[in-house]
Amino acid sequence: MTPSVLNAKSNAPPEIPSGWIEYWNQDQFWTSSELWEINARIFFNRFKAVVALQPEDEVLTVGCGTGHLESLLAPHVKSLHALDTSPRFVEMCKKNCRASANVTVRQIEGDYTDFDFCKKNFTLFLFVSVVQYYRNIREIENMIQNAKRIARPGARLLIADIPLSRNPWQSFGDALRSILLGLREGYLYKLFKEGVLENYFSGGDYRTFGKTAKTLIFSEKELAALIRRLNLNATIVPESLTMNAGRPGLLVSF
Repeated sequence: MTPSVLNAKSNAPPEIPSGWIEYWNQDQFWTSSELWEINARIFFNRFKAVVALQPEDEVLTVGCGTGHLESLLAPHVKSLHALDTSPRFVEMCKKNCRASANVTVRQIEGDYTDFDFCKKNFTLFLFVSVVQYYRNIREIENMIQNAKRIARPGARLLIADIPLSRNPWQSFGDALRSILLGLREGYLYKLFKEGVLENYFSGGDYRTFGKTAKTLIFSEKELAALIRRLNLNATIVPESLTMNAGRPGLLVSF
């Protein structure tokens, strides 16, 4: 049995930031990059120290991309719903999870902060390397509030890989720690070849596109203010859970 793919439309969709959505729908750097698979493996190994994964967990992942993380999660949970705005990535995720009967892959059309169309309640929500492509922090607040509506009692929500505003010295330190992690984990060559040579110095499409589309950058004060505004039972996870050093997470308990 293979995962099902469903199209889902939400009512009253907001204006969608077509730039990044169009980028992810085209043939681009990340479509074939091995770094995404490496990042998924690092996150999977690290986040279990922050979130106790349970066999009865019913998981919702938003921004599933190629589905490498979902294929790692599937054997350890009861069910998993994977969402993405990109039809291309929906198909790639379906392919990578084809051996997992407990995985359902859906395309989001319309309001990508609204998950009511899943018609299901969840015990764990994962947003990994995705919130930087939202337009503003208000959309992230909507996303958390909408997740809360379909959360089972005691559910957890983890936003990982949150980019912070950094000064040049902090950015240099983050880059150095990322390099050392690559050295320890054995993917430094791929990081240098794909992340530096192909994407940075060769004018890669992600870097070029990002100059105009921009990504959302946070401050620690903004994250703390978000917790207060929504009255969340939440903590900031200071340790990076991905290959990107200097990017904290936000763990919410419902």
